[in-house]
Amino acid sequence: MAEKAGVFSCDNGGHSTCIVTAKSFSQFPSVKGEFRERTLVNPSGTHDYIVEFKGRRYMAGTLAQTESRFPMQMHSRSKQHLFFDLSTMISLHQFGYDKNYLITSVPISMHHEEEKEGIRKRLVGEWSIIVNGIERTFTIEDVKVAPETVSAFWIHEPEGKTRFLDIGSRTVGYGTTLKEGSVMKYIDSESGTFMGKGLEATETTNYEEFADFIAGKLLAQWDENDKVYLLGGGAKNKLIVNQLKKYFKKTEVMENAQLANAKGMYLLGRNVYGRA
Repeated sequence: MAEKAGVFSCDNGGHSTCIVTAKSFSQFPSVKGEFRERTLVNPSGTHDYIVEFKGRRYMAGTLAQTESRFPMQMHSRSKQHLFFDLSTMISLHQFGYDKNYLITSVPISMHHEEEKEGIRKRLVGEWSIIVNGIERTFTIEDVKVAPETVSAFWIHEPEGKTRFLDIGSRTVGYGTTLKEGSVMKYIDSESGTFMGKGLEATETTNYEEFADFIAGKLLAQWDENDKVYLLGGGAKNKLIVNQLKKYFKKTEVMENAQLANAKGMYLLGRNVYGRA
């Protein structure tokens, strides 16, 4: 933690946790599992984590994927859960500051005051966590909870009406922004979340049919000539992308699509907190 304080963006998803700060972009698997002593121990990988938090020990990241008997990925509606807390704490231990101005996110359909305030209360304060034998203590000075999907707007701030489609592991988010000159609005009536319809939640390998389902839902509100930006892990799947382009001709995959939420949140956080 070379820097004393800064804005820390953490998109703590069900599949991956993505982090953006003034100096770093990173991501690691969100999976967690029970800690156990191992007879066969390999050299630690970049995202192999043994974690001790609040008196309990866990495996996390790539270590949990290979060595936990019960590797867990959380698909709950709410992010008020230890699973998501741990993702944030591991991120801050590895990439954060002494004092962190945190911006994190929830699905659009969960972006209400009860959820946001619950997350704030869980995270604000001073914390100590041990990761791979190294203990670090830091503070979360404040927490802003942004809506997923439309946070990607802040990367390019496109003019006019723009659609964002965020294909994740737990959910599929769809959002609409409207920018006219210096005025920007989120269009709530044309945005939302398909809860439980993410790629891992559905366990689908029928990617073209998956894209058909999503497009069919969206065409009730969106037009085939709308500008659509794709983000999230599903935006890396060419079958999904090509199928969606049959319905929305002006579809574009965002650069570093899986990190787009986190990057947009960081840029938003800089404006909100007035610092890098």
